[in-house]
Amino acid sequence: MSVNTIKTPVQGTLFHRLTKEPPRTLPILQQSCLQVLNLTSDQHSSASDVGKVIMHDQALLANIIKIANSPTYHTISPVKTPTHAVTIIGFDVIRSLVVASQLVEHAQEYGASSECLKRLLARSLVAATAAVELGKTLEIPDEGILFTNAMLYTLGDLVLAFCHPEVFEKLENARAENLPSINKIEVELLGRSLHDLASAVAKNWRLPDNLTMLVGKKLVLGNCRHDSQQKKLESVVFAANELSQCLLCQPSPGRAARYKQLLEKMPGAFGLKYDALEKIVIKAFTKACQFSEMVKIDTLFFVPRHDPDVETPSATGQRLMKSISDALSPLVHKTAVQTSPETLSAPPPQQDELAVDKPPQVPTGTVINEFTLKAMQVRDPNVLLNMAAQILGTACGFERVVLTLVTPSSSTLEGRIGHGEHVQAMLPLFKCSLKETHFLTRALHRYCPEKIDSLETDAEFSQANSEFIARWGHAPFFIGSLFSPSNPIGVIIADKGVSQQPLTDSHFASFSLILSVVNSNLVRLSK
Repeated sequence: MSVNTIKTPVQGTLFHRLTKEPPRTLPILQQSCLQVLNLTSDQHSSASDVGKVIMHDQALLANIIKIANSPTYHTISPVKTPTHAVTIIGFDVIRSLVVASQLVEHAQEYGASSECLKRLLARSLVAATAAVELGKTLEIPDEGILFTNAMLYTLGDLVLAFCHPEVFEKLENARAENLPSINKIEVELLGRSLHDLASAVAKNWRLPDNLTMLVGKKLVLGNCRHDSQQKKLESVVFAANELSQCLLCQPSPGRAARYKQLLEKMPGAFGLKYDALEKIVIKAFTKACQFSEMVKIDTLFFVPRHDPDVETPSATGQRLMKSISDALSPLVHKTAVQTSPETLSAPPPQQDELAVDKPPQVPTGTVINEFTLKAMQVRDPNVLLNMAAQILGTACGFERVVLTLVTPSSSTLEGRIGHGEHVQAMLPLFKCSLKETHFLTRALHRYCPEKIDSLETDAEFSQANSEFIARWGHAPFFIGSLFSPSNPIGVIIADKGVSQQPLTDSHFASFSLILSVVNSNLVRLSK
């Protein structure tokens, strides 16, 4: 169905409310995103035109250049300009990724579950990259058209999960049971089909017809080798989306049946041996993971979902799931997936980019500047706080660093991140109630960092916490609070440990600077 042939919606239905009632029933795209969409839809636009718009959105600029330099595009020399990046990536891929990143970024404004959206976008990215790889076997010339049509094919799901997650959940449950009446259920819930909703959104965003021509169509997997180019395109988009849903949706007996049937049909439809098909699918998942950072999706969402108590895939299906999981394992373990302050923890020991072989007593200006620039690029508070702990320990001369964070569910302050010898084992010492008289709770509500000469001089604390002092010691230390954006969320502590070396004014200056950079970026990340 063409975007321009949508029937008039019946008043009072969910479809009508979403598409006809102003002003914010559908997701609204930011100005930079709209400009990118408009320019990439204009046949007279150049890569330079799009690059100029991207230059004004620093987050978009960084992500576009990072993708262009990823292994996906096999560039010989580093890509450093947005124009060069746009030329390599192509208009269609950029358009799809920009829309996806906007949906994730504004999920909370609509009350949507960011986790649900990320799972859906992971499916869409896998479908897009799988379509490109499958299209190569059929010699379909335009990879950009394949990528965008496959990614936007489930646009209705994305918008429904964004605006009405409770309705989307009902549809997902119906699909999990593989109900033949799914089309009827869509009409009962929405007043129109889900594909009609997707077509309305595409029209609302003024996406060109050639990129949304499959949004309103019910597709099937045909005999691709003997079909027309259009039929080949439709079969590839269908197979890619069906495969991503079978591998990444909630496990169910219905899903297992669809998965088995799909794997039986695909080799013949595409003229491939199973081993070749497996390589294509693994490559598609790997590429999707490389795109994931731009749309802020943790790589964990790309790992196939399997529950042996619910479903039993065929031996072929299980083998494919395992092969994908094995291929993604290095990428998954490289990504910090815990972003809530309640679940923050120290990363496994590794050589940090800012580390030096023999830490100086105080950092150089270059080290502080490098940390400041790196912190501005971080999008995950977990990464930011771990970076701060490492830079204080490796380049600022502190032997022990501890970050404690507020746990709202239990109204406690708890040690979460530690840097230094034996510090990790002592993190449980750093736990107290927010109502307790404790040097941590006092520091939590003080805006300025300070130096504590010895906890033994704090009579009220030392009498009640003799075990803490016995294990941690009574060396002088610096302490400061973490804020996001104006509420205290934790405390950071740094000292010279058992070496008893003096803490100088220069040490205090470096501690204060690092703390200031962290707090300013915590405010940025909270917006």
